[in-house]
Amino acid sequence: MFLYAYGIGALAFLSVIAIFTKTEKISMAWYLELTEQEKKKFWGVIVTVVIGSVLILLVPVVCHIIFL
Repeated sequence: MFLYAYGIGALAFLSVIAIFTKTEKISMAWYLELTEQEKKKFWGVIVTVVIGSVLILLVPVVCHIIFL
């Protein structure tokens, strides 16, 4: 079950990468208009979301290892 969650997460990540690479000129215009401080805050949010997602996906794995 938890491997299924990893698969869905990986597919979602790859889908986002594909969207940004195909429409790079259109979708990145807003990012280029940000100030340096806004870019740092934006990447802080991205890092926080990624770390949170990994931790959420690891909880079932750890529980599975401990309780089985």
